[in-house]
Parts: sequence; C-alpha cells; structure tokens
Amino acid sequence: MSIMTIPNYLSLFRILATPVIIHFLLKGMHTQVFILFSLAVISDGVDGFIARKYHQESKLGKFLDPFSDKCLLLLTFNTLAIIGRIPMWFFLIVFGKELILAACWMSFRYIIREIRVEPDKYGKVASGLLMLLITFIIIENLNLAPLKPLNYMIPSLLLITPFLIGISLFSYVTSGVKQINEYQKKVLGNKPGETADD
Repeated sequence: MSIMTIPNYLSLFRILATPVIIHFLLKGMHTQVFILFSLAVISDGVDGFIARKYHQESKLGKFLDPFSDKCLLLLTFNTLAIIGRIPMWFFLIVFGKELILAACWMSFRYIIREIRVEPDKYGKVASGLLMLLITFIIIENLNLAPLKPLNYMIPSLLLITPFLIGISLFSYVTSGVKQINEYQKKVLGNKPGETADD
C-alpha cells in the first residue's frame, strides 16, 4: 500500500488549511473561515470512513489524523481566544488537556513500549463538541438571520465541553494504568504496584 493514501492526503489538507484559517480569522474574513473550516471538518469524517471502508489504515495515518485534528483545534481556539471570541480560560483547558495527554502517553510508553491507549467515546464526543463550538462561533460572526438561534448554544458548549474533556482525560489515564497493571501481572509476575526487583 502506498504511504500517501487518500486519508493521509485529507489529514495533510487539514494541517495545511490550519494556518490559512488562522489568517482569515485574524483578518476578519468570516465567510472564508466558514468555508475552509467546514471543509476541514468534513475531511476529518471522510478520511476515517475511507480508511476503514477501503482498508487504507496505516501507521502514518494513525499519526497524521490525530495530529492534524490537534493542530486545527488548538491553533483555532488559541486565535479565537486572542481576538476575544472565547474566554482564555477555555483555551487553557483545551491546551492543558493535550499537555497532560502527551505527558501520560510518554510515561506509559516508557513503562510499556507496546502499550496502546487510544481515544475512547468520551474523547471523540469532546472533540466533536469542540469542532461544533468553533463552527457556531464562526456562524455567529456571519450574522445570518436563519442561523441566529445557534448562537445561544455557545455558552452551553463552553460549560459542558470542559466536563467531557475531564471525563475523557480520566478515562484515558485509567485505561493506561489498567494496561500497566495487567502487564505487571502477566509479564513480570508481580502484583500491581510492585516492580521486578521487589
């Protein structure tokens, strides 16, 4: 299988589109932001579907897909916080979650090199709500009358999403700890919490 599959190209598109979206946001070009961000969100769903449907999953894709999503979300939220569209505390929660996840992943990999801790349903729902929140904020800036009611969803999402982020983070950490305990039992022959030297 070729390294650069269609899903990988779609992930690469999101990475390349992110700085353009940031530029449009800073320039107040809301229509362009809406179009490009919508395409980025659609590509996120399409690449996963194609990868599963046509068996185009790859090691590169497993890296590019989440990396492109994190670039899109973090940089967009950072820009929205800078221009005053969302509270800075919200961006810090999103950014802090990614820092904690990265630290946990490196710690887990140090203990068990072959450990597999992947986003669960809570993480996927949280990511989906973050995408939805950005979309609603962009729509609010467009001042389209038929879509005005969506503006009332923004405060609710700002309050609900941090709770889901906390739940997904807790689930991620407990999954890693569980695998470490199982590794100690099966491979090292120790009880959870003991080391090979005990």
